[in-house]
Amino acid sequence: MNKIELATQFIQRHLHQFQCPICKSNFNEVQSGTLICNNQHSFN
Repeated sequence: MNKIELATQFIQRHLHQFQCPICKSNFNEVQSGTLICNNQHSFN
């Protein structure tokens, strides 16, 4: 496994600990290494 895959797995396991810096809502999914919050803000 490469570093990106390991980081993606880590984020998926701990997704509840991250919040969107724009709207402060929780992130609800990870797609292709991109975090997406409840209000559709995305960060990669």
